[in-house]
Amino acid sequence: MASQVGIEKSRVYEVNKSVDTNAANAYVTGIGATKRIVIWDTAIQQQSEDQLLFLVGHEIGHYVLNHPWWIVLFFTLIFIVTLFLISLVGEWCLGTFKHRFGFEAMSTIASLPLLFFLYGIFSILLAPIGNLFSQKIEHDAEPLV
Repeated sequence: MASQVGIEKSRVYEVNKSVDTNAANAYVTGIGATKRIVIWDTAIQQQSEDQLLFLVGHEIGHYVLNHPWWIVLFFTLIFIVTLFLISLVGEWCLGTFKHRFGFEAMSTIASLPLLFFLYGIFSILLAPIGNLFSQKIEHDAEPLV
């Protein structure tokens, strides 16, 4: 299947995960010349031929659609937005509560707890966007049956 869509045989690997788990899985990893499809031996052992073909077809979908690149791009943008929001809200908090915080600039080490707190808040608030993106790429990679 992989060679039919232009994936070299050297880019499809089977890994021995049965020593660690009984779960079955496969994934695409890497970017550019390191991009590859990895299939767990447990998936090969536990699934029927049709199920395994569907699983491999799904991973080929990720490979062909360049999803690793899209994931890097998307989550980099989410991280930049998160940092921007932390900057805005952090400066507002500092301006409003600096007499309580005991520091006057977000660039001091004393602001680290505030930065971590705000990062946690915005990570939670932006998580649904990341989940929607993940759901979309998983749907896009489904083989047509």
